[in-house]
Amino acid sequence: MSVPSRLPVELWLQIFEHVEPSDLWLSVRRVNRTFRMCAEDIAKAHIIHRISLSMNLSLGSGTHHRWYDVRGSVRLAFKAISQQNPQYAEFEITAFLPVGFSQSAEEKWNRMCAKDTGGDTPWNVKLDGGSPIAMLLPDSTISREQGLCCNWKSMLSGYLARLRSS
Repeated sequence: MSVPSRLPVELWLQIFEHVEPSDLWLSVRRVNRTFRMCAEDIAKAHIIHRISLSMNLSLGSGTHHRWYDVRGSVRLAFKAISQQNPQYAEFEITAFLPVGFSQSAEEKWNRMCAKDTGGDTPWNVKLDGGSPIAMLLPDSTISREQGLCCNWKSMLSGYLARLRSS
């Protein structure tokens, strides 16, 4: 069943700005081509820039003998929609944690970049102050200079579907 969209697109865009992101992306977007275009425009303008990513890293025990491995992470924030391929979003590195082991975390990241293991590793995806959700980003690539580049539509679909079911 298709909803007739007799209203102009500009009005639909204003209406949809007040719809929850998960409802907009997972339900409204599927109604028809006009609603899909509106949902994607709103996601690009108001949702995607609120997403942050992190990846947990095992840094080993370091140079000192410890009874535990040091756990680190790399944090990334949205940078831009790719100019070459608008289906991909670029995320830039904002921090290597913990601060005392940031050099070790950066070295581990660089080794991962050399192998390009971005799609095989679970990422923690988070919208604003919400809870992070661990998920794979199969259409992603990582690099030292650019951070992460991933298919933002499939990432957003997976994240919002898991958020809704939790």
